[in-house]
Amino acid sequence: MQKFKKHLSGLLLISIAVVGIIGSSSSEKAATASNYLLPNDFDPAKQVLLIEKAGNENQLKEMEVYMQQNYPYKYEFVLWDDLSTDKYEDKTIYHFLLRKTVVSKAHAPTFDYRFYDLVHNQNYAKSEAEDDTPEKPLEKIVKKIIKKYR
Repeated sequence: MQKFKKHLSGLLLISIAVVGIIGSSSSEKAATASNYLLPNDFDPAKQVLLIEKAGNENQLKEMEVYMQQNYPYKYEFVLWDDLSTDKYEDKTIYHFLLRKTVVSKAHAPTFDYRFYDLVHNQNYAKSEAEDDTPEKPLEKIVKKIIKKYR
């Protein structure tokens, strides 16, 4: 019985250590969860926010009008393939992309955005602002950015 208790306590310690290691590696991302996982090194005053194009022409036009009227910082709508051109080479300026996420549902696709770190090729968590149009999630994220940085 004593041997069993020793093995059980050893297993428990190993489990706690593994959970601690996994938790600490994601703690930086989790710390900003209330901000739709806004990257800690995102600075809209110094960086251009790239936004991956999504939706049809009318939806894209609505997003462009919304950004013009509400987002006080620099931004650009881009296609994913354009990111490999020389224009976006300076990663101090073009560090982050709001990357579209399209999820197929039974009735229709839904859209969301997540920050994507172009320097480290790393996705942040989705904003959880899914909608059946790409405009609504973008608006929610932009409001969060403005609230944090203004």
